[in-house]
Amino acid sequence: MIITVLQLIAIFAVPLLILRWRERGLIRTFGTIAMAYFWGIVVAVAVWLLNKLGLDFHLNADVGQISSYACIGLAIPLLMFSTDLGEVRRLAKPVLISFASLLIAVMAVVLVVGRTMGAAFPWGRQLSAMATGMYTGGSPNFNAVGVILAVPADVIAVGNLGDMIVGTVFYIFILLAAKPLLGRLLDRRARKGPYMKGDGETANVDALEWHGFSRGIRRNLLLALGCVAVGGAAGFVIWKIKGGVLTDPLVPAVMIAGTVLGLALSFVRSVREVPENAAAGHYLILVFSFALASSLDLTTLRGSLIRTVALLGVITVCSFAIHALFCRAFRIDADCAIVTMTAGLYGPAFIPAVTKQLRNDALTAPGLICGALGYAVGTLLGTGIFYLL
Repeated sequence: MIITVLQLIAIFAVPLLILRWRERGLIRTFGTIAMAYFWGIVVAVAVWLLNKLGLDFHLNADVGQISSYACIGLAIPLLMFSTDLGEVRRLAKPVLISFASLLIAVMAVVLVVGRTMGAAFPWGRQLSAMATGMYTGGSPNFNAVGVILAVPADVIAVGNLGDMIVGTVFYIFILLAAKPLLGRLLDRRARKGPYMKGDGETANVDALEWHGFSRGIRRNLLLALGCVAVGGAAGFVIWKIKGGVLTDPLVPAVMIAGTVLGLALSFVRSVREVPENAAAGHYLILVFSFALASSLDLTTLRGSLIRTVALLGVITVCSFAIHALFCRAFRIDADCAIVTMTAGLYGPAFIPAVTKQLRNDALTAPGLICGALGYAVGTLLGTGIFYLL
């Protein structure tokens, strides 16, 4: 009982500490979600070592799994609330073409890789579909698609660990080598900017502003619970009609309802402009990440991790290559190609660092808008692509 209580405290306290120190050391370098998985894996390693030493020590897997799934169910609508899809109309044609070509490139690669590499090992097809969500919007989409497709918690955790490895290496490539390489490949006469129509600032949907439990965030938390309740009711009705295991229709219904209803409510200005939306949603994603990683069974890790890293690595590199060819065909300049690719593969949080490296602040706002759009569509694209594999 004491271990379970301590486990629950850690699940909700460690993400708070990560957010508090997000501007320091490794957290600033690798990001909050990566560090939540890292510390979760540290816990899993510690449990594994204790058992290797002969101690019978285990965490409550149900506590980790229930906590993680409950949190991601609430996180998705909160993250969707911040999405301003109306901003997409401000994007100039080259930016829209570049981001659209990235989405097409990712889906095309996943269809091929998922049917070949993915079909060669258990849950490989599902991981491929999850990669569609990740590389068009970010880690929240990856996890949401995994939950919708009923992927086991340890497979989702291994997938996130694999993405940490692939993503870190490829992000270094983006910062250091992408511009020189694409500068040679893409049309040097490509028109540069303006990248947006009109003036005005664009909010970063990953901005973690927290001013306490304001009236707005309290209302939005209730709205997020309402989205979950609607999805739960729909899943229950489907179960009553079709029978079988209740969680089979329940979990996908909750996640899809959270995405669709969250996007619908984002058009309500008073809902969208609550600054704490992203912070609350992001905190719940960190809880999900830490809880999932800490309950990982390391005895099943070695072979699946190697296959997962290979799968995600091939999808990432091939998506980059095809996107670059699209950009050459449509005469998109290198900076625009790199920023829109970052928006899809990594999400909005990485845009400011990349535009600073490129010395092209004009692409910061377009990159943030593309990243928000990726958040909005990633879960739906990833879920849909699975049924084509």
